Amino acid sequence: VSETLDIKANAGTNYRLPTFNDLYWQPGGNPDLKPEDSFTSEIGVLFKKTAWSLDATTFLIKNDNLIQWVPDSADFWIPQNIQESRNYGVELDFDYNLMLHEHHISFQSQYTYVNSRDESTELQLIYNPENKSNNTLKYQYGAFGLRYRLGYTGKVYTTTSNTQSLDPYWLSDINADYQLNRYNVHVIFSLNNLFDQSYQVVAYRPMPGRNFNLTIHYQI
Repeated sequence: VSETLDIKANAGTNYRLPTFNDLYWQPGGNPDLKPEDSFTSEIGVLFKKTAWSLDATTFLIKNDNLIQWVPDSADFWIPQNIQESRNYGVELDFDYNLMLHEHHISFQSQYTYVNSRDESTELQLIYNPENKSNNTLKYQYGAFGLRYRLGYTGKVYTTTSNTQSLDPYWLSDINADYQLNRYNVHVIFSLNNLFDQSYQVVAYRPMPGRNFNLTIHYQI
């Protein structure tokens, strides 16, 4: 539309056959699964300036026979077809970059709202958070880099009846890296789950608390 504004639109169809694991994984495979069909559409706008940009997109996904793995009454999961389901929502992406001589500061923020429903019951699909956000602040000076990441995951339901759920959680990570170009060595130190948050991604499977990670890449 102009030097600072873009408009985009997209539509398409998808077809997916059940995988070998979907059909025959033991225990839990379901040889009676039907192929999955879906229709996707989106429309969005992109604002661009010298130092920053904002991308806003709204989308709709309609699925027939969506293949989804769900917990069984026993201690394993099984895949099943959801006859009709829909996902609709909004994605927001913000980027900011600042150069001060040799100092580079950048900030990226992504937020997604997704309403995922089984159209036969109007209940939320399991393990699909309505709200999710990732935010990253980076600083780069020569071969040295520092990054702070703050992420949010909203409540998710763990049963198709929407009677059980996992609590939302925030996670913070810090990452520092240094590139020794002379020796082809890249050193990365990460401090994950900075505030020792107690959380679960899958029910009854606690994730690690505060932990450290040191990585050294050497290229021959």
